[in-house]
Amino acid sequence: MAREGTSTAVRGRREQGKRWREPLPVATVAALTPPVVWLLSLGLSYAIEDFVCTAAASAGAPAPTETVRVLIIVLNIVLLLVTVAAGLAGFVAARRVPASNGSGAATFLGYTGALLAIMFAFGIILIGINPLVLEVCAA
Repeated sequence: MAREGTSTAVRGRREQGKRWREPLPVATVAALTPPVVWLLSLGLSYAIEDFVCTAAASAGAPAPTETVRVLIIVLNIVLLLVTVAAGLAGFVAARRVPASNGSGAATFLGYTGALLAIMFAFGIILIGINPLVLEVCAA
């Protein structure tokens, strides 16, 4: 009889290990991540350009425009990947909600996170191509 209880406990742990994480916290993070990452993209892109260009101008040295351009583009590519990952996580979380679950919060937040990821990814792309279109460290 003790053996049956042990096998049930082991089976229960195996089932827990196979289950995906609870969808509501993942969907919540997926819905909150894209706007935060967009704000980081906007703020860091501006701060990097302003700091480097101002420091070079204060020192009387030529501004490292190519370095700033590459740094801003790489930063925005990384933040774009974070946004896309959050959108995919939200979509997967929304799809993994059991049909018998009475609450639609995880489904709503998951699909909202995926939609927000698409919208804010466009904004991050626009911020990222800004150094390609406009002059960096313009006076």
